[in-house]
Amino acid sequence: DEGYGLENSLDGDWMHDYTASNTYVLPQEFEIELSKQSQIDAIMLMWESADNYATDYKIIGMDAKQEIVWEVEENGRVGMQQAIPINFENEVKSIKFIINGTYGEPRILLRQIRLLKNL
Repeated sequence: DEGYGLENSLDGDWMHDYTASNTYVLPQEFEIELSKQSQIDAIMLMWESADNYATDYKIIGMDAKQEIVWEVEENGRVGMQQAIPINFENEVKSIKFIINGTYGEPRILLRQIRLLKNL
C-alpha cells in the first residue's frame, strides 16, 4: 500500500508525521513485528483527528510461527484516542490490525501506536 509509512506512527512523535494510506477502500490492514516475544497489556491508538478515526477493527496477536495467540475485536469505537485492553497473558511476536470501518475518510490515518506492558 502506498502512502506515508507505518514508522511515522511508531516514532513516538504524534505531533509530526503520521501514517496515511493512499487507498480509500476498506478493509485495510497492517502488521507490527516486535523485536522479541512480549506480553502486551494494552494498545493505545491515536488517530489523525477527531474527524478521522477507526470505528471497527480487529487486532490479532501472533507468535513467532504466525499462529494466532489472541484476537480483540472493537466495534463502534469513537474518538481520536483509543485505549484497547488486551486481557490475555500470552506473549506475541507480531500484531496485525485489520481496519473494517472508519469515521471520516475510509482509510488508515494514524498518528501514534503505543504498546503497553505491566499496567
